Amino acid sequence: MGKMNDIRTQVDDAMMIDIDRLAKSMDRSHEALLHYALERLLAESEDLQAFIQAGIDSAENEPMIPHEQVMIEFNAMIATHRARCAG
Repeated sequence: MGKMNDIRTQVDDAMMIDIDRLAKSMDRSHEALLHYALERLLAESEDLQAFIQAGIDSAENEPMIPHEQVMIEFNAMIATHRARCAG
């Protein structure tokens, strides 16, 4: 780990109460809780970006089913379900 940097922000009273409550329940200081929260946010953001990129890559490189074909099949499934429920 390199040099540590300070980050400042302001929160309203309601959020501060939530932070206090969560920090106490996790037996962490405010600083440790917020550090943990930022680590999680960054990790989840990286995972989300990778997921999105995988979807983009798939859409660009793999055959796609045309929307019209999907809707035909979807409407047929709905009709089958309605007929089964009405019967």
